[in-house]
Amino acid sequence: MEKHSLSHSLPGGAPAPQRTTSWKRPALLAALLLFNLPLIYRHLPSLQLPSYLSRTPLAPYAGETCAQLDPLFPSSNAAQWEAAKAKYAAPSYLAEAAEFLGGIVRIDTTVYDNWGPPAEDERWQKFLQVHAWLEDHFPLVYSHLTVTKVNKYGLVYHWPGSNSTLKPILLAAHQDVVPIDPVTASQWLHPPFSGLFDGEWIWGRGAGDQKSGLVGILLAVETLLSQGFSPQRGVVLAFGFDEEASGKFGAESISRYLMTTFGLDSIALLVDEGGGLAVQGEQLFAMPCVGEKGYVDVRVEVTTPGGHSSVPEPHTGIGYLSALITTLESTPNPTLLTRTNPYYENLVCAATYGSLPASYAGDIIRSRTDDAALKRVEAVVASTKQGRAMIGTTQAADLIGGGSVKVNALPEKVWAVVNHRISVDSSVQEVKNRFITLLHPYALANNLGLTAFGLNFTSPPDGKTNGHITLSQAWTPSTQLEPAPVSPHTKGEKAWDVLAGTIRACWDDVEGGAVVAPSVTGGNTDTRYYWKLTRAIYRYGGMKGTDSYNGAHTVNEAIRASGFVDRIKFYTAIILNADEYEL
Repeated sequence: MEKHSLSHSLPGGAPAPQRTTSWKRPALLAALLLFNLPLIYRHLPSLQLPSYLSRTPLAPYAGETCAQLDPLFPSSNAAQWEAAKAKYAAPSYLAEAAEFLGGIVRIDTTVYDNWGPPAEDERWQKFLQVHAWLEDHFPLVYSHLTVTKVNKYGLVYHWPGSNSTLKPILLAAHQDVVPIDPVTASQWLHPPFSGLFDGEWIWGRGAGDQKSGLVGILLAVETLLSQGFSPQRGVVLAFGFDEEASGKFGAESISRYLMTTFGLDSIALLVDEGGGLAVQGEQLFAMPCVGEKGYVDVRVEVTTPGGHSSVPEPHTGIGYLSALITTLESTPNPTLLTRTNPYYENLVCAATYGSLPASYAGDIIRSRTDDAALKRVEAVVASTKQGRAMIGTTQAADLIGGGSVKVNALPEKVWAVVNHRISVDSSVQEVKNRFITLLHPYALANNLGLTAFGLNFTSPPDGKTNGHITLSQAWTPSTQLEPAPVSPHTKGEKAWDVLAGTIRACWDDVEGGAVVAPSVTGGNTDTRYYWKLTRAIYRYGGMKGTDSYNGAHTVNEAIRASGFVDRIKFYTAIILNADEYEL
């Protein structure tokens, strides 16, 4: 499933931006790119490969890459698994599950970026309605699990295991939702907080993002408790309340609580919102995200002498700023496909099991050891903006301001903010270094002083300049984020084996099963605060992309009830498998 939680505004009165963190759009982009790569490849005449490549059979490579585990079914917990599956398969369960989700969707938990601390801002009190609703609808959960409120509205549930030597697993979700845009409110087919179930779709803000995750987890636990299941391995549930506004009050506080309660590297496996499933050709692919891109906003400010516009210099501050932005945009970040990028493994899986053109699939397979083939694959991926976003650091000049209140007065200060989503192969510092490298020559050529991130780079000895450029991190230091550590995602890594095997078990009844292909998300989730708890962080929602009506963070948010049940089924399976298999 992109955001800031700020109580201040930009200079000039512009509001601080909302950085939406939803995995949904970046994860869906991965799926769409998987779909579109055959078309991209076929329409790039300048990248046509030698004809012999198209005649190279794929058979020798199949099975040697993108290793798939056997479906992992509960063994000692087989009775609970079969009983749960039977319950979820009953025709009446669709409506039952839909009513649970619809009920919590009807509680408006919209959050905004500029809200104050929960202890001081009464607007957070709406979450008390959620807490009361959950306690009323999940009686077994509330009678068997220890429930702790963190920072007033965060929820942590602890289901202790009988074997205290086993690290618990952590399932995460969030209670909050993004606002309804008043401009498009009339476009909703059903009221955005109706929670309506029309027999197929469950409608409303949060149906997909992310109340279906929260309720799905609790329904799985309630089902297992009703069967008398008691875990050996502990289970922890963590539900933040401001994920859509950076999580600094919710997940960040929950992280501190979990570190105090359980300690460093104390969680065996963590699952939060993330990638889903998509079909490429005739093959179903499940794409858990094993990494998240980083984030930083860079502020570019130009100050110049004021004066009357009737006697201007050749360039005003606005002119200088425009040239700086043009320099940045004309020299974009390089796109680099590396073998360590999880998205590369996604491509390998598509080549091994999907329906890509034989020549392109062959190049992907060869690229495991052939650098020339890797560069050809990189060129294909980088030929679309979606592909560039998956393998490179993106930049977008999103905000700009300045100028005088009068048209006849020269501007003394102008500024812009450039947003970056940082590749898993890069860093915040690399983004900052690029700004200095690109803009320093312009500053010298135009007799402009340059201060970059607290360091003085250009200042003429006589102090006489045409103006000054200041580069800084927008907002506060806490709003920058390095790319997340990449989670284990190869066969033989215990946490990955359990996750991937569980996913394959959940789709074992589908022809061809599900190929598990790791990927990366450009959005940021609450997991950004949980890095110290475990290396095994997986962002996966257990639902097909086609079971989302119109995506998230937009009008007509809805999910198919059958897809919601698939999500519940996955949470049930991961709890049971984590309980009996080594992690």
